[in-house]
Amino acid sequence: MNMLNLTLSHLFILIKLLSIGIILLISACSSGNKQVSSPVTVTEPPPTTPAVVIPAKPTNEAQVKDIVIHLMESFPLRVNVVVRGSLPNNCTTLDQFTQELRGNTFVIKILTAPLANQVCAQVTQPFDQVIPLEVGDLKAGIYTVEVNGVSENFEFSLDNVTRHNR
Repeated sequence: MNMLNLTLSHLFILIKLLSIGIILLISACSSGNKQVSSPVTVTEPPPTTPAVVIPAKPTNEAQVKDIVIHLMESFPLRVNVVVRGSLPNNCTTLDQFTQELRGNTFVIKILTAPLANQVCAQVTQPFDQVIPLEVGDLKAGIYTVEVNGVSENFEFSLDNVTRHNR
């Protein structure tokens, strides 16, 4: 009978241990099924400016918005033209300046050139450019300055001739 009691008591302990193990196993499995949600932040990328690759191409005239003529208080007289305009993108640069006097009109051309094979934002880029006029030996009179189609007048009240050129 002692042997039977011992076996029964071992069996009882074994059943208790198995029950505890099953309970722990069920609790572990049930807690693993819980889904813990963490806050998710969805951000949209900032708006971008469309970009394009600008191939190398011939030069174009710069877009001129306005010009301002500055007469310097000096002798011989000096004249600067301040040109304000815009370039079509950040890959276009001011390239060439030409100046020609036709009668009483200064015709100035400002040409642009693209930087070849660059990725460019299609956003206009403003520019200001100072161009000195070649006014040596001009007679008194009214003159016109035309820069890429935009024009303005100025007047010399005196001849701008130096003594050695008379």
